[in-house]
Amino acid sequence: MNGAEALLRTLVDGGVEVLFTNPGTTELHLVGALEAVPELHGVLALFEGVVSGAADGYARIAGKPAATLLHLGPGLAYGLTNLHNSRRANSPVVNIVGDHATFHTAFDPPLNSDIAALAGWLRGPVRRPEDAAGAGPDAAAALATTLEPPGQIATVIMPADVSWSDGGAAGAPVRPRPAPTVEQETITQVAEALRSGETTAPPTTTTSNRQADVAERGASVMPFDLERTTHRFSRTDTGGVQTVVADYPRDSTQITLVQQHLSAEVERFRRGDFSDPARIHGTEMPGLATLRAHGGRITITYEAVPDGARATYATDDVGLRDALHHWFDAQVSDHGPHATR
Repeated sequence: MNGAEALLRTLVDGGVEVLFTNPGTTELHLVGALEAVPELHGVLALFEGVVSGAADGYARIAGKPAATLLHLGPGLAYGLTNLHNSRRANSPVVNIVGDHATFHTAFDPPLNSDIAALAGWLRGPVRRPEDAAGAGPDAAAALATTLEPPGQIATVIMPADVSWSDGGAAGAPVRPRPAPTVEQETITQVAEALRSGETTAPPTTTTSNRQADVAERGASVMPFDLERTTHRFSRTDTGGVQTVVADYPRDSTQITLVQQHLSAEVERFRRGDFSDPARIHGTEMPGLATLRAHGGRITITYEAVPDGARATYATDDVGLRDALHHWFDAQVSDHGPHATR
C-alpha cells in the first residue's frame, strides 16, 4: 500500500465519506488511490474556493467530517476564504495539500511555498508525514483533532514521493478528546450573576487583554515562539499531561527551544520551584500556591517527542491533583489560541 492509499483508507476508517478535490500533478497518486478506496466519494470542483465551500457546507449539514484535496500552497491559498468560514463555524474539515517531492523542494520549483505557514493561519494542527509509513498515523491524528469539540480544521501536507512510495498502512483510529467539563462552581457563579439584575459586561475585552499581557510576559520566559507552537494540557485521574509542540513538525528551531525549556522547567518543578509560571500568570494563579508548597510530592517526568516535548504529572494526593487541574485550566484560559486541552 502506498502512502496515498494509506491516507485515504485511514480517513474512511475514521468516518470520512466525501473528498472534495481540485488536484494537480503533485496529487495524481492521491487521485489514483481513490480507485483503491471506493468507499470514499471523490467530487471534482473547478475552483479551490468551491472545494473549500462545499466541504464546509457538507460538514455543517451532514454533521460529519469532510475532506479536501488541494494543489500545493497556491491551491490552499485560493481556498482560504471559505476555510476561514469553516474555522469560524468550527466545521470538521481535513485538508490534504499536495507538495513537491521532498528531494525536489530544495530547487524552489514552480508553485513552491510555505504550506505550513498558510495552513497555520487556520489555527488547526498541521502534519507532514516524512514517509509512507507516517501517512496513516498522521491522517488519523489529524482527523481526531477535527472531531474534538467544538470542531476545527486540520491539514495534512503530502509530498509527492510520500504519496507514491510503498510501505504505508492505514492508521489506527484515534479517539477524539471529549468536550471539557465545566465545574459546578463556575455554573453557580454564572447563574448568580445572571439572577443578580446587575449589568454584566461581556468578558471578551478583559479576557483578550489578559491573554495579550500573558503572551508578552511569556515571551520573556519562554524562548520559543508562541505563534509557532501550541500548548496542550490534558487532565488525567492522577494529574495531567502538558505537551508543547511546534505547529510545523519540521521546525527544528522551535522544537529544540521547546525541548530545552520544558526539560529545564521540569527540573525546577520537581524542586517545587514554580517561579516561571508565577512570572507569566501572576502569583494568584489558580492552583499555584498549593503546587509551590507541595510540588515535591508530585512525580514529574519529562519526555522529548518528535515535534516538541511532554511533561507528565502524577500524584496520589487528591488535593494536589485538583490543584494541577486548576493550574492546567488557568493556562488554557490565559494562553488563548496558543493552548488547547
